Amino acid sequence: MRSKAAILTSKLSIYDRFQKLSFTQKLAIALMGAALTGVLAQVRVPLPFTPVPMTLQVLGVLGAGLLMGSMWGTISMLMYALIGAMGMPWFTGASGGIQHIMGPTGGYIVGFIAAAYIAGLVAERIDSPIGSLLGSVLGIALIYTFGVLGLMAYGMSLPVAIAKGVVPFIVVDTIKGIFAGGFSAVVR
Repeated sequence: MRSKAAILTSKLSIYDRFQKLSFTQKLAIALMGAALTGVLAQVRVPLPFTPVPMTLQVLGVLGAGLLMGSMWGTISMLMYALIGAMGMPWFTGASGGIQHIMGPTGGYIVGFIAAAYIAGLVAERIDSPIGSLLGSVLGIALIYTFGVLGLMAYGMSLPVAIAKGVVPFIVVDTIKGIFAGGFSAVVR
């Protein structure tokens, strides 16, 4: 039987290496994925016509699902949402607290959890570059779905929520999805 060190230095993919780690190691990496998403949330461009800023969070969300898999990607984004809700200032604008989950962008944060799950699940089931790209596309669609629902809960009509919460982000999020899917396909 090969040692853990031999397994980790073999030609296994990042995903396969991750799956061979201990529970504690996976938990630590999931927390790092949450923290990375928090760092990426600080790269933001406020848009004057919408309460939703343009950020790089989607890269962290998709990366968590695609590289850690559905279960651990979901755990990573649950950590991001829960620790941020408890006050860790890693939501956009270096802020934290439950008001972000309950506010106009809360749907997006909840959508991150679902997006990491579906991106990871699709990449697990279709272990190819197409699977990674499809997982990214479906993940972004879930983020938009939850985001629009959150904006509607905040008082926007469906057309306004789509106009303010989806349309301005489609091109940039498509680029992010292609990048995340392509990167994970190369290293996965």
